[in-house]
Amino acid sequence: MVSQPFVRGTNIYFDNYTHQGEQSLWEDIVIESIKMYGHDCWYLPREVVHYDSLYGADDISKYTKAIPIELYITSVDGFEGDGVFLSKFGLEIRDQVTFTVAKRIFEEEVGQDQQQIRPNEGDVIYFPLNDKLFQIKFVNYKPFFYQHGTLQTYDLVCELFE
Repeated sequence: MVSQPFVRGTNIYFDNYTHQGEQSLWEDIVIESIKMYGHDCWYLPREVVHYDSLYGADDISKYTKAIPIELYITSVDGFEGDGVFLSKFGLEIRDQVTFTVAKRIFEEEVGQDQQQIRPNEGDVIYFPLNDKLFQIKFVNYKPFFYQHGTLQTYDLVCELFE
């Protein structure tokens, strides 16, 4: 039996991890697709008024600035989360939605204005399609797999703002 030489399985002409040109191309494609299929929303950064170090929270926050930004709705099946349910405190609505924002667009629109390197938990997004406010509960800014070499987007898991 003749042994075959090892044939590399991936395309040798595309190197997503070390070639900056490929990473920039992917980033441009992601930004263009969000501009085509996304929604114009408003990003409201949170201003901490009185941080309680004992509880690790700020009960009084201000939202004085609204910055326009385009977001893509990742959760396409409608709102996720627990939905509407009856708890011991009464009727609660826990609708969740996941938005995706391009990293470069966030840095250009919000980051330079607010000196903010990434979206923060506690910030609010106004979604004009249903006229609701959503508070960011989790920002996925370090995924496990960088399929295109670098991070092009942030995923924002948001709940209906109370």
